[in-house]
Amino acid sequence: MTRIDELTRSWAGSRRLGQTPTVTAVVADSRQVTPGALFVAIPGFAMDGHQFIPEALQRGAVAIVYQNPQAGSSLPPEIAAIQVPDSRRALAELAADFHGHPSTSLTLVGITGTNGKTTSTWLLDAVARAAGKTTGVIGTLGVSVAGGLRPGARTTPDAAELQALLATMRDAGVEHVSMEVSSHGLELDRVWLVKFDAALFTNLTRDHLDFHTDPDSYYRAKRRLFTDYTELARPEKELVGLLNLDDPAGQRLAQEATCRVATYGLNQAAEVRATHVHSTRRGLSLLVNLPDRQEPLPLDLPLIGRFNAYNALGVVSCAWALGFPPGAIRRGLEGLTAVPGRFERVEVGQDFAVVVDYAHTPDALRNVLTAARELNPRRLLCVVGCGGDRDPGKRPQMGQLATTLADYTFFTSDNPRTEDPQAILRQIVAGAQGDAYEVIPDRREAIFTAVERCQPEELLLIAGKGHETYQEVEGQLLPFDDREVAREAIRLRTA
Repeated sequence: MTRIDELTRSWAGSRRLGQTPTVTAVVADSRQVTPGALFVAIPGFAMDGHQFIPEALQRGAVAIVYQNPQAGSSLPPEIAAIQVPDSRRALAELAADFHGHPSTSLTLVGITGTNGKTTSTWLLDAVARAAGKTTGVIGTLGVSVAGGLRPGARTTPDAAELQALLATMRDAGVEHVSMEVSSHGLELDRVWLVKFDAALFTNLTRDHLDFHTDPDSYYRAKRRLFTDYTELARPEKELVGLLNLDDPAGQRLAQEATCRVATYGLNQAAEVRATHVHSTRRGLSLLVNLPDRQEPLPLDLPLIGRFNAYNALGVVSCAWALGFPPGAIRRGLEGLTAVPGRFERVEVGQDFAVVVDYAHTPDALRNVLTAARELNPRRLLCVVGCGGDRDPGKRPQMGQLATTLADYTFFTSDNPRTEDPQAILRQIVAGAQGDAYEVIPDRREAIFTAVERCQPEELLLIAGKGHETYQEVEGQLLPFDDREVAREAIRLRTA
């Protein structure tokens, strides 16, 4: 608990501290307000947090931080009221102060990029555990504190939740945290005042243009982790950026980053470089050349697809920069079990292969279909759709890629959200090549149909939702798990 005057002592602007209450929590969601909480009203894209100030007061908030000047006039005199120019950043500052800046007590790695964040996060966590560290994970699959995993609402939580999570990890004895940092998280200051030890960049391809409007804005959001956060890390830490030198955006970042930089890739100029990369049905093998080490580090990974060589290389470069020994790096990477929803096999004793993957961008779909083709199936089938209320420009690209790289495609719904599923499908099909496809709007029916069509030694890829256990339709999260639906379809077929 902290007094409101201590939390806001250095703030300029309009302040009325009322009865100078003791604050018991910092939140930006009125539904999470408990007696004694400080509520931060944030103007949102769909809703304005200022509209929920009355609810926050009703639930027991003792202090309100607001951005809209009109909000202060109606607050009761006994309530502490602070007007700020930017309530998003104020939330980050308040939450960090309230929880005692927990990131300064942790070795914290932020992983950003379009594709590969989740796999890289899990790989790095495996390496840290192999090195004997107590670890935490924050990302798309959820939150792990010293082993247990629970679902999360966002890839990168809002600032209040994030600082509380980091404090929980600190108090639980966690030493090393691997964290996905989304472009939304950077643009909306969710990670502001988080002090990172390392920042890993995977790649940059088309995604989130519904939010960032153009590719350069998307790049600039990612770049912030390697520029704005350099000074934020000090004086406690010196941020090191690990950059994919084979990616054009990584090359640009290497020129523009203000932090210390180390590079990785297949590129001869990369500091951490892979050679002899081989992808087979069993996994991926490669040799990794490390700075200041004469012998290359051999790796045999349980990961399918050459694209995973970059995920492994990024993690090796990060682990090496943080001082992890080669033995721990190798044990961690080679001992990793499957990452949920990332080229995850569905096995029910059938004589054909079924794989579920989260691929929901053009580049990710290309990578996973190419990886599936490398397994030399007799025929490659694909079930795929596109999410609603997201960048519509990628939909015809997804249609073109699926029909070009798979032998037969079933176009279906993903998470339509508030859009008409049929309209989304029309946009996808506009990019389709040839006629080796069909449209089945109901995702369950599409998966059942695809499974029924599979013949021995063929491979069915179900793309787009991966680990998700729901389908988002008109504001509702309906239970739906591609893996479970596929198992049900296989059992019905083989019964």
